[in-house]
Amino acid sequence: EGFGTERARRECGSVRRRRMAHMASSVDVFFSCVPADRERVQHVREMIEKAGYSCWWDADKTQSSKGLLLQEAAEVIDGCHVFVCCLSDAYLASPLASKEVKLAGLWSKCIIPVSVGALTDPGGVPAKHAIAPHVAKLYSLDLTSEDKFSAKSRELLARLGKQLSLAPDGRRSASTPSDTRQVPVAEMQPDDVCQLLARLYIPPEKIDRFMSNGVSGKDLLEFSDEDFRGDDLGLSFIQVKKLRRELETLLYPSEVRVQASHPRLRGA
Repeated sequence: EGFGTERARRECGSVRRRRMAHMASSVDVFFSCVPADRERVQHVREMIEKAGYSCWWDADKTQSSKGLLLQEAAEVIDGCHVFVCCLSDAYLASPLASKEVKLAGLWSKCIIPVSVGALTDPGGVPAKHAIAPHVAKLYSLDLTSEDKFSAKSRELLARLGKQLSLAPDGRRSASTPSDTRQVPVAEMQPDDVCQLLARLYIPPEKIDRFMSNGVSGKDLLEFSDEDFRGDDLGLSFIQVKKLRRELETLLYPSEVRVQASHPRLRGA
């Protein structure tokens, strides 16, 4: 009986590994979340799958050992095109979730953070948290509000569609990270602008103003300082200065590098 049980377990493991190998080579979106947030994320996943994209998460993270779960997750992360990081206090407390984010960052995956549960830290992810280096400068979509859930879910779907359309075969290259520096400022869409602002550590509530007003890259080039500091966008003087400096770097990278290496030229 013991031998039969062990044999069945090995056969089951073999089938599972073959299934994982197939999924790792075909999955569009990897959802990294914890069981406590699964119900919230399920609605988003269903919407994305209805749009024709393949999604993956572990069916039940309580039935396998942590080592096996990480091995399986690593195989799928390696082959996925977009990594959706579902943030909450429970997620930040999960060692397995942190390892998944680190793998996605190590393999230069396109990471899209979304808030699906309460976050104690005002900034979302604490600066000293293990996953901060991988998500701190990324624009996070807030899916915690019932009033804005549908709109933010559609926004997530639009961002996924954009990322998955960048590769020649209609799917994003797994080894190419998302980076607004690859998009000329004049061609930036509102989500590109939000990513740019997140890199500058602009508060999420102010980034949401840019998104709700549909601010594009062309707008960034045309707006005055008063436009940025007005009631609609509400940036501070310092934040506008940071944004102007970053735009200058994006528009004239070679000149900025020359000035940085020759301080006397800055006043020229």
